[in-house]
Amino acid sequence: MKLPLLLLTLPLVMSLHAQEKFFEEPIGWRGKSIELHTISDRDKELNCLFLCNDDSIRVFLMDNKRSVIQHFYLNRLKDEQFLGGFIKGGKVYAFLQNSAGISDLHVWMLDIAGGIGDDYTVPFAMRHERAVEQISAGDHFLFMTANKKASEFAIYDFGENKTCDTLHYQFDAGIWKALTTYDGGFGREMAVMKVDPDGKMNPDMVHVPNKLYWMRDTLFLLMNKYEKGVTAVFSFDMRGKKVGFRKITHNNAQSMDAEHAYVDNSMMLDGKLYFVSAEDNRLNVQIRDFNSGKLLHEYSAGRDDSITFKNTPIIQEGSFYHPGARELGKTRQLLRKMVSGNAVLLATREDSGRVSLTIGAWQMMQRSGGFGAGPMMPGAPVFMSPGVYFRSSNVRSSRFKMQLDSATLQYVPGDISADIGDRIEQYTDKISIPPQGENLFTNDGKYIYAFYNRDEHKIMLTSF
Repeated sequence: MKLPLLLLTLPLVMSLHAQEKFFEEPIGWRGKSIELHTISDRDKELNCLFLCNDDSIRVFLMDNKRSVIQHFYLNRLKDEQFLGGFIKGGKVYAFLQNSAGISDLHVWMLDIAGGIGDDYTVPFAMRHERAVEQISAGDHFLFMTANKKASEFAIYDFGENKTCDTLHYQFDAGIWKALTTYDGGFGREMAVMKVDPDGKMNPDMVHVPNKLYWMRDTLFLLMNKYEKGVTAVFSFDMRGKKVGFRKITHNNAQSMDAEHAYVDNSMMLDGKLYFVSAEDNRLNVQIRDFNSGKLLHEYSAGRDDSITFKNTPIIQEGSFYHPGARELGKTRQLLRKMVSGNAVLLATREDSGRVSLTIGAWQMMQRSGGFGAGPMMPGAPVFMSPGVYFRSSNVRSSRFKMQLDSATLQYVPGDISADIGDRIEQYTDKISIPPQGENLFTNDGKYIYAFYNRDEHKIMLTSF
């Protein structure tokens, strides 16, 4: 995936940002199954890193001066999955769960001052429930499940001293259908993703139309699959044990007939809701105040217009017929890709105080065929004689970047600075890192990129 990202960033200003590798420690582990996870306290003054292999966990606690002040060495039980945790009262709590069907939670409680740890088990019966997401919320830990038999969403809120509060909510049939996807059997599985604005985000992730955000004591569920042209907002107040619901209406897409080609998506960042919609004949970008829904700024381009608010070309990659990255010169080309797949919008902060938006399309492509089958087009499988049938899939994405002044939300023309994702791609270009062996978080207002270097068998931390 590095080549398309580099091609996309060619028009960007590759200004030299200060990068400082401030910590490394030899570990000696080998293989691709190494994972790295990070949790923080509520005020983001302490960060705790968990480096995991199949049977061990190395823990590094870092203060807000970027000093590693404590180490722990833990055993990892067979088939355990690291879920998350929190830091409170001089202790670190880490939650793990067996991925082989045992739903009880295994919790490590690490005493920071003493440098010692103890573990215990939380009985956790998940009858008819499936795990959805987990959020490390600073001073507590949220574990979310869905019960497809009851169309019910449950939030389990774990705190210190083995406490756990719960909040259950039953969705009506229409919302449940928009929240879920067919599981291939006789039911539907909840399809959402959590968004961490301080973490490393990939544009290919945010095509999902239903997203979770944690702010202060409230979990927000934003849905762009429930009604066209509408962002539906659920708020789960964990302190007050209340659930709220409201809608932010962006356009008149609800009045369009069912055959009208239309897609949209949104992302929330720093109190603003960024929204993109695409039709056959128009691309629209909106920025609204999240609390009031008030429209703050809007950008639009017709199918035969140039997109005057983009800072990079439109780059496509992943096509079966054009496997390399290539530029799309026409707005209508991007609109076709968007309405035939999913709309993508990714909002990220820039060091300059600006906001960078990545806007585009995402589609899972499949093709099938066999010898003598003629052209191979995306679609359903074609069954041939034994030994000559094949099927493959690929993600096709097309996108461009635009930058806004974060205060005025005015488009800022010119070359765009490399964002944190671009800079990490450049920094790690020739470094071998396990698929789950990296993490991005903030410490004292700076991005910290932590990763496991498979070539040198070390954990490394670099500030950006």
